[in-house]
Amino acid sequence: MIPAVERRSGIGRLTSEMGNDGSRKYGLVLLIVVANVLFVAISSGDDWSRLVGTALSGATAIAAIRAAGAKAGPQRLVRLAVVAAIIGSGLVLATGGGSFARGLIALANAGFIIFSPLVIIRGLLNHVLEEGVDAQVVAGALAIYMMLGLFFAFVVASVSEFSSTPYFVQHATVTASDEVYFSFITLSTVGYGDYTPALGIGRGMAILEGVSGQLYLVTVVALLIGNLRGRMRRPPAGKPPEEAEV
Repeated sequence: MIPAVERRSGIGRLTSEMGNDGSRKYGLVLLIVVANVLFVAISSGDDWSRLVGTALSGATAIAAIRAAGAKAGPQRLVRLAVVAAIIGSGLVLATGGGSFARGLIALANAGFIIFSPLVIIRGLLNHVLEEGVDAQVVAGALAIYMMLGLFFAFVVASVSEFSSTPYFVQHATVTASDEVYFSFITLSTVGYGDYTPALGIGRGMAILEGVSGQLYLVTVVALLIGNLRGRMRRPPAGKPPEEAEV
């Protein structure tokens, strides 16, 4: 027989070389993302809230790259970037900042959030090829969905800060809570209509977010859930399936 190590695919060998200490804990990533969303949704949107939000976004990126099993070097770079962003948010808090500074903070948060799915996708693919679909893979997929909503919320915040024109038709000023609320309502295509983008870029992002959210749910998540159910029903190796009752 060929040893199991030699039978591994190239991707499998790459995963084993990446280091598995604390890796593949996508459930933890999902919890951090949900905490980030809930915090932004209930926060007042002041500078203190932005500082905490930056820390949570950075924690999401750190947890994501760790779950994907990245080497120590890339993990160290991500941690340094998170520390730099937190220091920048602290300086804005101390000096009072302005719209431009707040827009940069929102862009930094969006960067951390969109970085996380990129590294998680690679880790999830490796996980599925090696071990199949399990609860951790589903948790990782759901975390990506939540990250999409949070990413668009931060982009809305940055555009709103940089633009001299109100982002929404019905509201001249909005808070971070309003932005994350609008983003997830758009992502889920609920569309209450209480927030309508006034800017062309806002309408374009709303279309992109709504279509992305629906396609992701009906393809990626549905496929993973279907394979997870099939795996749970499959009999253990070496054990024949039970005969159907007559």
